[in-house]
Amino acid sequence: MVDESGIVRSVDNFKVEDDIHEMFLKGTTPAKSESEAEAIGGYWHNGKCWRYFEDSSIPTAEVAKIVDDRLAKLEQSTVSIKEQNFTVNRVGFDQSGKTIEILVGFNDGEKIKFKSYASELSTEKISGSARGHFRQPGESEVTYTSKGRATAAVEDDGMIRIKGSLRPKSGNGEKSRFVIEFDDSVMSAGSSTLDIAGEEAFLAGSLGTRTYDQIRKLISDHPEVKTLVLKNVDGSVDDDINLHTGRLIRNAGLTTKVLADSEVYSGGVDLFCSGASRIIEPGAKLGVHSWAD
Repeated sequence: MVDESGIVRSVDNFKVEDDIHEMFLKGTTPAKSESEAEAIGGYWHNGKCWRYFEDSSIPTAEVAKIVDDRLAKLEQSTVSIKEQNFTVNRVGFDQSGKTIEILVGFNDGEKIKFKSYASELSTEKISGSARGHFRQPGESEVTYTSKGRATAAVEDDGMIRIKGSLRPKSGNGEKSRFVIEFDDSVMSAGSSTLDIAGEEAFLAGSLGTRTYDQIRKLISDHPEVKTLVLKNVDGSVDDDINLHTGRLIRNAGLTTKVLADSEVYSGGVDLFCSGASRIIEPGAKLGVHSWAD
């Protein structure tokens, strides 16, 4: 059905809004404005309605709240060692074959790695080994520890908890007992850093929800910055959020730049392409790839 404005509202027994891929048929009236495109669930870009465009699974209107919620959970994620608490900076999760590895970073570079020969992480406790290095409470130097033992499980409240102990590298001395608590959404935070120098901001690390927050604060708090320089970026841990980060950059009219010694891969290339203008210095490395599936 086409209404009085010429907008397609239904195709046979299907409402257009319920089946985007069926909404445009030969001979139907195409959307001629952004409002018409929105009315039929289309996407308006560069003066036309894109017929089969699939947007990110996160709506633009909701992304800021999703990021805020995830960052709040990141603040609640902690590493406790001998009753001293530290905020989790990043979580890496790798599950390949029958091995699970969880790497938790905290307190400016310190880390604990849990490894288990289990098929999945669930509400049932799984046992594994632990290795890490960190400052013993009250000490200024990093104390490297040898392997210890730990258990991990998903608790009823949705938090992932890893409990165990690590002994000093020498094998002597008191064991350091630790408890790690984090929500699985923390894994999408990334490890990016953003440093500002004059009219340029320098981005490095893996991209995620933290990056979105850094870029929106950059835009609101530092209008003097005109160029986003990507240094060493290994990719994105959350592609959906990363697409919205790119939209922030494009909508703000920022120039993106890679230096002669920059190495930017995967989701980092997405952010580079989002710049209103783009600068590549000779020698810069941009890495793109396709997924196996």
